[in-house]
Amino acid sequence: MLSLPALAGYGTPSKDSGFVQDDWQVVCDNTRTCRVAGYSSDASIDKPVSVLFTVSPKVALPKAQIQLASKVSKDKAELWLNNKNYGTLQPAGSDAALYDLSAKQTQAIIDKAR
Repeated sequence: MLSLPALAGYGTPSKDSGFVQDDWQVVCDNTRTCRVAGYSSDASIDKPVSVLFTVSPKVALPKAQIQLASKVSKDKAELWLNNKNYGTLQPAGSDAALYDLSAKQTQAIIDKAR
């Protein structure tokens, strides 16, 4: 799972720059970059997952990554939202559990979260 204290190394968290609501945490730093981490609910404990959005200034669509805690073959991980397949997840480097989302996948998660 992702750890926001570890992510704070990217910049100095600004005072009163974050909050927690339900399964989401938001932290912004002095570079005006915000990181939004969402965690699977306790009901999904058999297949835990976390998602991290990195929102940078002047960038229209945030960078999004998903981390899976369960073992999945690198080439078989897919993004499913409300029983709809949004395609295969692309591994983020050599870390077998971390995946970069495409622009379409990122937008789909944002749309479903609203």
